[in-house]
Amino acid sequence: MTLLPLILLGACLAQDATPATQAATTAEPTPQAALTRGEQALEAGRAFIGEPWAWGGRATESHPGIGCMGLVFRAWGAVQERSWKSYAVNPSELVASGKLGAPVPGLDGVLRTEVAIDALEPGDVLYFLMADDEIPDAPMWQHDGHDYWPWHMGLYAGEGRALHANPSSRVRHQRLDGIAFDALYVTRP
Repeated sequence: MTLLPLILLGACLAQDATPATQAATTAEPTPQAALTRGEQALEAGRAFIGEPWAWGGRATESHPGIGCMGLVFRAWGAVQERSWKSYAVNPSELVASGKLGAPVPGLDGVLRTEVAIDALEPGDVLYFLMADDEIPDAPMWQHDGHDYWPWHMGLYAGEGRALHANPSSRVRHQRLDGIAFDALYVTRP
């Protein structure tokens, strides 16, 4: 068993925002009533673009910086009016709780090469899975004799991109094809 996936899941980092994402976050805000809940979560998450990564970070005084789970918890917590503390940190418990939605049929464990991008919706919770890279939790998916555990998570931002706390620097948008994963597991709040 290797601890790298667990370390990265809890520690997810991000890189600086690109001019395109800076423009998207500085444009006139859309009225919340016109946005879907997923889009509202994305807007809440975009407030953290540029925030440096920190292991277990929740962008609070007691937990400075932000990790991948912290970004998702803070974004969806704003929409659901929940404290980030109300979400389980073990991925299997988190999914079972339903607090971050139900698994999306057809995206509830799918190999990287078979992800149907057009089936994703803004605000979907993305669990990036690695094969046979065990963490101290139940595997999130099993396929062809392999167990898949999450190493990272983020929000689907549309146009084949994720909003995530990139495990190398800061919160940012990044194309899905630029993020390491063997399979994807998606929930939709």
